[in-house]
Amino acid sequence: IDEGTVVRKGQYVGRLDVSPVMSKIQAAQIELQQEQSKFTQTQLDTTLQMKTAINDTINLRYTLKQKKNEFDQSEFEPPAVQDQNRIEFEKAQRALDQAKENLLIKKKQNVAKMRDVGAAVRKQEIELEGLQKLASEFTIIAPEDGMLIYHKNWNGSVKTGSQIRSWD
Repeated sequence: IDEGTVVRKGQYVGRLDVSPVMSKIQAAQIELQQEQSKFTQTQLDTTLQMKTAINDTINLRYTLKQKKNEFDQSEFEPPAVQDQNRIEFEKAQRALDQAKENLLIKKKQNVAKMRDVGAAVRKQEIELEGLQKLASEFTIIAPEDGMLIYHKNWNGSVKTGSQIRSWD
């Protein structure tokens, strides 16, 4: 708006150059897309890891059941066969117990990974929102009714003011 124009409170006065902020917004949008991609990739990886670990645990349960049946059926076998079946059963039990522990550990690891990538996405979203808010503040609105007056600062930059009340 030209100097000397009478303005009403809330009326659009002008807009500062937002191109430096817009380039930062574009960079932040790209960074957000990258973080969202990492989030999706981590989500898929952790899902696959958990599914594999769960399937391994289920398979080991079947193996344990099979080894227990073999051990139970070897009651009338020679002692060496009974001993071998008992050892196989105990190995299967230990493997299942280890798989269960590993499943719990993997779950904790994957929860932590998802928190990390989720936090990175949220951080980038907050940064982008802040830049967008900053860009919206480059619009100058008249704070109250009055006449628009521009004056120069000591450093040569232009400020706007009102005859009724000075404002920046």
